[in-house]
Amino acid sequence: MKNLFLHAGAHKTGTTSMQRLFNKNFKLNDYPNFKYVGHRGVKSRVKPLLRNGGDGLEAKGKLFFEEIFRGNDTVLMSCEDIFGMYDEIREGTPYALMPEYTANLIKILPPDVNLYLLHCPRDYSAWMESAYAQGLKNGKSYSFKEFYEEIDSSSFSWLELYRKTLKNLRDNDFLMIWPYEFYKEKQYDLLDKVFSYIGIELIDKELPKAENLTYSHVAEELAIVGNKILSKEEKKVLRNFLSKTFSVSYEFPKSVHLDKIHRSFWSSRYAEELVRLEELAEIDSRVVFLNSSSL
Repeated sequence: MKNLFLHAGAHKTGTTSMQRLFNKNFKLNDYPNFKYVGHRGVKSRVKPLLRNGGDGLEAKGKLFFEEIFRGNDTVLMSCEDIFGMYDEIREGTPYALMPEYTANLIKILPPDVNLYLLHCPRDYSAWMESAYAQGLKNGKSYSFKEFYEEIDSSSFSWLELYRKTLKNLRDNDFLMIWPYEFYKEKQYDLLDKVFSYIGIELIDKELPKAENLTYSHVAEELAIVGNKILSKEEKKVLRNFLSKTFSVSYEFPKSVHLDKIHRSFWSSRYAEELVRLEELAEIDSRVVFLNSSSL
């Protein structure tokens, strides 16, 4: 059997650092019978194949993956955008397309290929505030309130998202999950564990640092105004200016948008879901839950 490992985010969980690590290793070193497809390749060539209907997409997808696996037993793909952007809220939740797109992906895989879907959840409060800051740096001009009001607290659930996705996995497919907090604490142990499943050993394990996307309160206010009136190129200049001039410091504290009550609600939900995910991994062999106790 052959294996496709799809690292699909979520956004704001160290994906950029991991992709830079993959690029360092797989562009400079030869790994026999192994192929890596990075963010741009997945977004431009794979994601369009997962949309339903039209133009014989299923036939095109099958041809694409037959070519990808020709001469390769293992393929690793990494793209956090494949199930939607962090601010594409559908039915009150980000990544609502994950179950549907996973089912569509399986349809176009060669029959001898197993799917390993790799995903990293993060504490809801930290994820929402970080995703909002990313939106500002990408040129959005909405307030946190506008972003937050699109999310339905009864719908946004990592656990339910994974349960829905599992319904579309075959018996020989796997959902591999690791909490972002575990990634932050045990990055190299996590990488060793993940790549033991992939079946290769990284030559260079030094994780490159990604740009710090934390905005101070002043920087956020200026970004909201500037993004409304500036051109695309001018927004890039503004982004660099704000990062250098109003970076988080004692003088310019980090923005905190959720009050203690909302933060406690989301953090408690997240902690409870991690326990239930670990329990799910014990009863469903397709779920691989990586944390400190699994090493």
